[in-house]
Amino acid sequence: MDKLERIQNSALRLATGCPRQTPVTALRYMFDLPSIVDLHEVLRARAVCIVASDCGHPLHDFVDQALARAPLARLQRTGWLRDGTKALRGLCGRHKIRRSHLWSATPPATRCRWTFKIDLFSRTDRELPPHVVNAMFEEVLADTSSELPQPLVVLATDSSVTTSTPRSGWGCVMRESDGSLQTHRGGCNLRLSSMRAELEAIFRGLDLARSAHPDLAACIICTDSQSLLRKLESGSAPPEWHDLPQQVVWVYCPGHAGVQLNDRADHLAGSGSASDYLELGTQDIQLIIRDRQLSSRDDGSWEERRMSERGLQRGWAAKSTSRGRAAHTMCQLATGTLSRAALTRVFQLGGAEAAWGQLLGLRRLTTLPLDQ
Repeated sequence: MDKLERIQNSALRLATGCPRQTPVTALRYMFDLPSIVDLHEVLRARAVCIVASDCGHPLHDFVDQALARAPLARLQRTGWLRDGTKALRGLCGRHKIRRSHLWSATPPATRCRWTFKIDLFSRTDRELPPHVVNAMFEEVLADTSSELPQPLVVLATDSSVTTSTPRSGWGCVMRESDGSLQTHRGGCNLRLSSMRAELEAIFRGLDLARSAHPDLAACIICTDSQSLLRKLESGSAPPEWHDLPQQVVWVYCPGHAGVQLNDRADHLAGSGSASDYLELGTQDIQLIIRDRQLSSRDDGSWEERRMSERGLQRGWAAKSTSRGRAAHTMCQLATGTLSRAALTRVFQLGGAEAAWGQLLGLRRLTTLPLDQ
């Protein structure tokens, strides 16, 4: 593990050109890279989740039993698999590990019953007056409903994910044929991906619809997540949706554009109590571990705080298109630890302020506090 850490540190210094005085935590900040120890923890948890979700895996039964109940103290042994299951038991708390893959190929019989209306609206519709967008959307729902059998319900779903204080919420509004509404809202104190939170909103909405109408014939699901609709249209869906007996029409709804159903679902997603139970998949576990690793760190080095105060977010260097000497000068200028060669190039560009503007394009140095 120590050797891998040294290799990673050397590679970061070669990529950035930063001298030895630059803390390695600042180098990882620029590329949003975890340490080898943190990466090992994430990969170990990922491997355990993959085994738990594959019923045909030879280690599935062992992992299933270890996740369900901790072994007796006299029977506990060390090993990456046992350590991984122990870490997941403490990490998940009251939540459960998903025992199947979140995405799988949609059966042809199910795809025949699904219709997608994604391109009727776009994000530019937010520029229109809210009442106009709402009237246009209601017209689409009316035309779609006339083509479907009864009983029929309309589900409007939305999700909310905050990163400052990890929380994910979801809300759903179900409108029946007579215009009556039923709602559901919930959440958890974990940071999920936006697509995963949107999936949870649809899960809860479908449960609400099936409990209210066991003989449901058709359903219109409205969501503002284009990425989710594109993934469903491409032929992937959660296994729980493969046996949906009713016809389903997926409609894209522009978010924050004045559509009343979507606005109400958005309000529900942001106000739900964080008391729901979830089945956490591999991607969920990786996000949770990464959040806890970041929150357990201290305030970081002076170089990290310097970059953050100047608007350079974590991972900014990995997204940069600069290469060669320009990239080295940019990274060293951001951390404030310059080599002689980088200092020469800064003077060739006209000084620190000119170099900062040309290479990084952020706030002028004259706007920074005097002590910096």
